[in-house]
Amino acid sequence: GSRIEGIGRPRVEPSFRPDVIDRMQRVPDAASLAAMRFLRNLLGPTGPVPGASTGTNLYGCMTLIDAMRRRGEGGHKHRYIVVRRWQALREYVLLRQVAM
Repeated sequence: GSRIEGIGRPRVEPSFRPDVIDRMQRVPDAASLAAMRFLRNLLGPTGPVPGASTGTNLYGCMTLIDAMRRRGEGGHKHRYIVVRRWQALREYVLLRQVAM
């Protein structure tokens, strides 16, 4: 299970709709927390404060974007910015995992 609030529960919530899910992926807690901290640093002290589940979603989105880019699939017109942010996030996650 996960230590991230609301994620990794042993039961499926009644509101879960598997018919709208294209894909699911596991995200390690360390990656969720590192992505959350990365986003907090990016938003700065006056920005909104993301939580760990936001970090989970950010990490999942960035891995999906990276996989699409590697396959040559189309994407956002600001792809360069996304790729640069993904590289920075990956480095941040690796550094946090080493430090933990």
